[in-house]
Amino acid sequence: MKLLWLTALILSSWVLCHAQESPYFVTYDHHMEEPGNLEIEVSSTTDIPRAGQKYYFAPWTEFEYGVTARWTAELYLEGQSTWQDSTVFTG
Repeated sequence: MKLLWLTALILSSWVLCHAQESPYFVTYDHHMEEPGNLEIEVSSTTDIPRAGQKYYFAPWTEFEYGVTARWTAELYLEGQSTWQDSTVFTG
């Protein structure tokens, strides 16, 4: 009987649980990288937090290659550096 209640609780709890962000799914239109071309994009995120916290800088680089007219391959590299603290590779 406990197993039945536990199963019902788990199956019904997905309605009540919400993640911080919604699911990430991207579809593109015809504005994709042309076949055979490589695009390199560089950007960054910075933050000046409230008092007592440290400033950080998080640069990222995207490599996008046009495989065919309908498919592209992308690679993202990202790091994060905190002022007077560590620098890490995050993804």
